[in-house]
Amino acid sequence: MKTYIAAFPIIIALIFGSVTPLFSQNPELLFQQGLVKEEGEGSLYEAIELYIKIVDNQDADKSIKAKALLHVGLCYEKLGRTEATKAYQNLVDNFPGQKNEVAIARERLSLLLSAVQATAIPKSVTLQKVWSGGVTIGWGAISPDGQFITYSDSETDNLAIRELSNGKTSILTKEAGEDPLQFNMGSTVSPNSKQVAYAWYKNNHEIRLIEVDDPHPKVLYGNEDEDVYPCAWSPDGKIIYARSLFNKINQGRILAITVASGEIQILKTFNDAYWYQLSVSPDNQFIAYNVRNYKDSKISDTDINLISTDGKNETSLIKHPANDYLLGWFPDKNQILFKSDRSGTWDAWTVSVINGEAFGEPWRVLTEIGENASQMGFTENGTFYYSLISRKFNTFTAPLDQVKGELKSDLAKPLLGSIGHALWSPDGKSLALIKEQWAINRYPLFIRDLETGKERKLPDWLNVRHLRWSSDGKTLLVAGYDDRRELEKDNNGGIYTIEVESGKVTELLAFSNTQENDGEKSLVWAQTIAKWSDDQKSIYYLKNNQLINRKLITGQEKILSQNKKISKILGLSPDGKNLIVSAEDQIYITSTTGGKLISIVEVNTTTTGPSLRNKAVWSPNENYIFFTKNRDGGSVLWRINAEGKNPKEVWRSKVPISSLSIHPDGQKIVITTLNQESEIWKVDNLLSIEETNNN
Repeated sequence: MKTYIAAFPIIIALIFGSVTPLFSQNPELLFQQGLVKEEGEGSLYEAIELYIKIVDNQDADKSIKAKALLHVGLCYEKLGRTEATKAYQNLVDNFPGQKNEVAIARERLSLLLSAVQATAIPKSVTLQKVWSGGVTIGWGAISPDGQFITYSDSETDNLAIRELSNGKTSILTKEAGEDPLQFNMGSTVSPNSKQVAYAWYKNNHEIRLIEVDDPHPKVLYGNEDEDVYPCAWSPDGKIIYARSLFNKINQGRILAITVASGEIQILKTFNDAYWYQLSVSPDNQFIAYNVRNYKDSKISDTDINLISTDGKNETSLIKHPANDYLLGWFPDKNQILFKSDRSGTWDAWTVSVINGEAFGEPWRVLTEIGENASQMGFTENGTFYYSLISRKFNTFTAPLDQVKGELKSDLAKPLLGSIGHALWSPDGKSLALIKEQWAINRYPLFIRDLETGKERKLPDWLNVRHLRWSSDGKTLLVAGYDDRRELEKDNNGGIYTIEVESGKVTELLAFSNTQENDGEKSLVWAQTIAKWSDDQKSIYYLKNNQLINRKLITGQEKILSQNKKISKILGLSPDGKNLIVSAEDQIYITSTTGGKLISIVEVNTTTTGPSLRNKAVWSPNENYIFFTKNRDGGSVLWRINAEGKNPKEVWRSKVPISSLSIHPDGQKIVITTLNQESEIWKVDNLLSIEETNNN
């Protein structure tokens, strides 16, 4: 994805040459500058230079040296250089006390060197990365014959295949390119490798079929208000086992769909709509699937159950206090593969299955497969394929000249942590931060005091997706979910106020029907953004393409406009008279009293990388609008005047910008970027592990 042509001896000279003034700087400051170069600008060699200066500084603390050495390895790995292995091994050997960094280094070494540390694992096991790219390459499956991988094309969202022998790609569908509201999300390949069953979004997710050599899609099954996703084929290719979600009533189902007729059989119904995996046994007798367990209305752990393919019998296969997730059924074997954190790290385990019950104790076959490992299936000869998604938010503050339209990225200061959204308080003394805990789908809210550096969490039970400050800085307006109501069918979230000092939460309105499916919840909360009015006696929010003004005291609502073009409210002008709103490819200004949409700029959505909508904010002096254009996996920050004229490029990022906020004095900006990629790995000879352990 990124290339850099340079002679390595020159880099060595830069790193180990004469001492520069930077060497004498504070190691923490050097580390922050390195993060900006690495994650904000993508200047990896420059970042390595800064990190190595920290490592070579005899006065630097071991903790910061370990962090710097870890990032040396990460940078070299991104560049595809073998020096990454040396950096990780150096960290493991010389900084044993820095447990977090050493753990990460061991994980990367495990992947890069195929050095699996499980007990008694035969040397014949091989681990190989076969592809890396945008996040959507992991939304597919390996063909049973091992010839190709299905995936979602990041540029068009169409279903595509990649031939593993030569890297050739082919687009199988075309509807997504013609209609941006349609897209592919997940697929599975028939036993003979000639057909692909895939989920297709068109108002809701339906299951479609397509021939690999004659790509003319047909709808196999679809139902209004139901989202269905194909998970596995029966060994004879006559039935597709699917995951069904009724999100409005919080209900899930396991379906058996006959390929020839589209007839369905409901095998199981859950009063819980969650994303569970399915895998069918080689004899087509059982379906393995994930089940969530709850304690005090919260998810406590996950186990694996079996249900017979006629839906009549169900048993608990793996029940353990740890989290166990299904990876798949070995071909022609009475054994399943699953990942578990029972050993303290996320490893791959296996267990034998006899007559629908676990036989013997599970044993570990691969260490540190990763929490985000997602199965892509087995080939006929037992090779296992899986994807790893890496997702990281990077947030920094930088000096800004709003009049000249200049951002000084060389003076940027990173904010550590996975911060998805950052917003200055009206007095500029605090930042409201939404942090992402992606693995458990949590978005807690924090307030950071910029003078002391201390943070407070507000409140623990609210899952926040977007926020705004009141003009006096005493209250926050947020859109989100009440986690205490997670199991309630009508918990569609709402808009709340939070008193910053006390943490008191008041619900302003609850959404009775988001008219969106579970897979789109992040989009719902990006679209359902409330804005304070200038006098704070009312708010503006967007729901179902309606721009609504709501009086806070009476609850009275007025629809200001209804326009399918509007997909998001981006900002309220400082004088409270206008709103910035966005559509798929335009940014508009509209009056807070209603009226026409006035286009001020055309924007482009990103064609690779994470899918993020464009952002826009008014400058504090009300003379300018700063906005982003997402394209080709990155973002460009632009500035125009309030009339939409005189555009100027301010800053360019190689990854998409997910949020931006300008300090009230107009002299600083806080920006959050999102870097998200997928890697596809294959593991050979896991079946020999089975035989070794069984013997």
